[in-house]
Amino acid sequence: MQVKTFRLYLTSFGAINISRILWGSIVMKPCASKLANFIITVALPTFLWLSLPVTASASAMCNAFQGLATYKPELTIVYNTVLRQPSNSASALVDFEGGGEIHLTLTRYTKQFRADVTLRVLLYDDEANPIFVCEKKFGALGADFPSAGVVLDVQGDHKMRFEVYDAGNGGATGDPPYLVEMRIEGKSKQSKPVAAPVVIPSSSPGGCEVVNGPKRDQATLEQVRSERLTTLREGHVFVGYTFGGRNLYLRLHSPLPPGAFLTARFFSKPYGEQAFQEICRIDLSTLSAPHDIALATLTEERIFNPLWRVEVVVEPGGASYAKDVSFDIYRELDPERQSAVEGGEAPAAYLCVKPLGRGIVIKSASDGFASVPVLSIEIDHNASTLAPGAAERVRQMLLTAMAVWRRACTTCVLEHLLFVVIDGQLYSIGDAAAALVQTAPVMTGPPRLGDPVLPTLNSYQAGTRTPIEVYEPLPPNDPIIQRLCAMDASQLSPISLKVREYLECPRHSPPAALKLILTPLNKDTTCGSNPEIVACEPDRLHVELSGKNYTFRGTSGEPLFGTGKRSADMQTVLLHEIGHWIGLGHTAVGEGVMSGSLQYARCVDNEAIGSLARIASGQAKPADQKFALKYFANP
Repeated sequence: MQVKTFRLYLTSFGAINISRILWGSIVMKPCASKLANFIITVALPTFLWLSLPVTASASAMCNAFQGLATYKPELTIVYNTVLRQPSNSASALVDFEGGGEIHLTLTRYTKQFRADVTLRVLLYDDEANPIFVCEKKFGALGADFPSAGVVLDVQGDHKMRFEVYDAGNGGATGDPPYLVEMRIEGKSKQSKPVAAPVVIPSSSPGGCEVVNGPKRDQATLEQVRSERLTTLREGHVFVGYTFGGRNLYLRLHSPLPPGAFLTARFFSKPYGEQAFQEICRIDLSTLSAPHDIALATLTEERIFNPLWRVEVVVEPGGASYAKDVSFDIYRELDPERQSAVEGGEAPAAYLCVKPLGRGIVIKSASDGFASVPVLSIEIDHNASTLAPGAAERVRQMLLTAMAVWRRACTTCVLEHLLFVVIDGQLYSIGDAAAALVQTAPVMTGPPRLGDPVLPTLNSYQAGTRTPIEVYEPLPPNDPIIQRLCAMDASQLSPISLKVREYLECPRHSPPAALKLILTPLNKDTTCGSNPEIVACEPDRLHVELSGKNYTFRGTSGEPLFGTGKRSADMQTVLLHEIGHWIGLGHTAVGEGVMSGSLQYARCVDNEAIGSLARIASGQAKPADQKFALKYFANP
């Protein structure tokens, strides 16, 4: 068969213009009929938006677009997926069966990252002899140019194959938002997507392994924690939290001495109200070379900013040989998302249950924690010296602990602990302050989509908040509080009136607020001189921390208070002690935060939530006794 070749001169409007030449080669294979039956292949050196079809065959025509294709109400989304496989040299394959008008859109949802993406479309009715339809290169997809694609006009139903090449090679992490998302829209009665999955080439199949650098060539490791463990003994546990991506790394400063048995355990969960799941564990003695790194890898298809928990445990017999261990934790640098997020202090890290929604609103509760809208907390600065800047970090951890317990209470009234005052500074949960001055009445039923701010106060109990609301500071003489104090009682809802009673308004004498006093000590606590005692709650008013034997650290490992050789996670300790302050006793189940030892205390579990619900509803009395949190379960 004779093949004719000629050159075509085009502008962005499809007209001939010799002064602005952008040309390619077109190969035309004559068939029985005219132009509609020609297979046209256009190879352009740069990307060009055309209003006319650039490729046609007897069965399909292909037209490129920038942004989104023109909306057609008769078309529906029949396939949508994130393409993990494509690189500059290897394609992601998606097989599709259908006909008529088909919109194929490629999108990269990034803030700054961009890379070229190439799309090839083939008719695949005969897999041995596929028919080429078109190939389009979309330059610098991402950021301010997030979407592009093609509109296909396919005569009759055909099998098709879409091949996507991504010069970005998965970006910094090999996960969203750097990956390309493919969406196919067609007529639902005709379009039949057929998955053509390919094994993820850039990720471990899961679990732990030993590596000597980043798992992916494009990745850059970012240090998120640096820890030193001293005075180790059997059962010693380090616990650290951090946000990360699919991969998390742990590197020892130097190999362990022979006979030192330490295990690193890696846990993860999505950012929300779920329990942590153990991903893997690795014997750190296997890191025998100076450049060896322990790698933990998730295998989920879609990873959106997971929360990691890392535990380093001294196994039986290991403490005799490992007196001092230092290590660093790394994640893959993620300029688009994770690097801007501090690891560990998010309330979701400390709530290990399913979503707590009830669909009802509690109007009365018996215990003070469950019904009082304002809590006053004092930090006794005279009892000890906090590290520079530590006071603000401790305040934030107190607020995180209160937010977690507030969320955990399923039988508390709407207004409970809407405000917290720490050393004279007023904090409001979410937008509660603004909600209280709205003139609309508070709803008594579950919140609805589109409701104004005030009715969403009950969403704090209805399970509609993810992530958990946190406390925000209000400035002195805040205009919202001033307005609340000045408004006539007839303008306020019963909840707003009750809250105003507890705020220090000029014309009102507030009742005694709920109170908690945090006392960091450089001496023994009220609970005794046992060096295993980390903290003490003696009277449902005071919380004492033992800085004599422990160094309390923040969520990034920074020292906050104490001179002891052992390290204690401040956030976990505060969460535990506030549980006692509420009225909860010790438990011995799983990884509940109310465990009697820091060795096992992790997060608020179902048992703690059930106990809190019974106390708040009056079915049980608060535990009113002295409680000591010990380092080990059986010292």
